[in-house]
Amino acid sequence: MTDRADLRLVKEAANEAAEAAEGGPGLDLPDDLLTEDWLALGRRLAARRGRDNWALGDWACHGDRRYGDLTEAAGEIGIAYKTLRNLAHVARKLQMSRRRDNLSWSHHGAVADIDPAEADRLLDRAEAEGWSRERMREEARAASREGQLAAENARLRRELERAIADRDTARAALRATEAQTKDAIGGIVRGWSEIDQATEAFFHAENPVGAAGLHGTAKTKAATRLRRRLVAGVEKINEIVAAIDDRLVAAGAADIEDAR
Repeated sequence: MTDRADLRLVKEAANEAAEAAEGGPGLDLPDDLLTEDWLALGRRLAARRGRDNWALGDWACHGDRRYGDLTEAAGEIGIAYKTLRNLAHVARKLQMSRRRDNLSWSHHGAVADIDPAEADRLLDRAEAEGWSRERMREEARAASREGQLAAENARLRRELERAIADRDTARAALRATEAQTKDAIGGIVRGWSEIDQATEAFFHAENPVGAAGLHGTAKTKAATRLRRRLVAGVEKINEIVAAIDDRLVAAGAADIEDAR
């Protein structure tokens, strides 16, 4: 627990921050600070709001980490919840090491939501060139628009790359399907050809003068051979059709998986 000596040090740090110009370094509070001491410090900082934005923002960040919701705390110290959340947001975005003593809190607040590297560049320029708060806001808005355009361009580039990859995949799948379809059709044609050959063999090869010339055992044997060849041809066609069905089912399952 934080003892009273530690609390005095915390209050002294708060007073020093309150006496500094806007844009001071802020506060680094101990993790074990008692809730009542934290609230008492918040009241002191809120009373000096305007010169103590960094300290109050760091105070709010500390409470946000420990308690999660600042609604009740805002009421306890007499400050609007939205204002307190904004102070905490800027303090969280711009850690102490990135804060410029010669720039106001408003200068820092203007760049809180842009890319950190770009924000630091603008802070350096504002400090070196003595930018006003309005100039800083204008520069931050321009940088934000440029950042948004760059992000949108990057997103469109990624979408284009995905579209090209999908197109290439679709083309490859189409070529594979075409090849499979040709093989299947070729198999069907070969199957029917075997049936035709069997029929031709029955009517001509088995008996040059025609089927009518076959009698008894010879006719029975010839018919049996024909039937077997016809059955084999039909079975082959059925196998090919089943293979096509399997391919279609697999392709449908792949499409469903891709959609997920």
